[in-house]
Amino acid sequence: MRVFFKGFLEGAAQGLRETPRGYLAPALAFFRWLFLVTDREIRRANTRRSKRQRLPEQ
Repeated sequence: MRVFFKGFLEGAAQGLRETPRGYLAPALAFFRWLFLVTDREIRRANTRRSKRQRLPEQ
């Protein structure tokens, strides 16, 4: 019984160490991608808006 609990605790400790890496890596990659896409679209919108404002009125 003691060997079982020792193995269980070692496995639980290893799982706790690995879980943040396994969870956070994809989550961080997703949020980084989301930030880059959002930033790119905001820049495009601002560029279009500034081009429209610079056009001479007829």
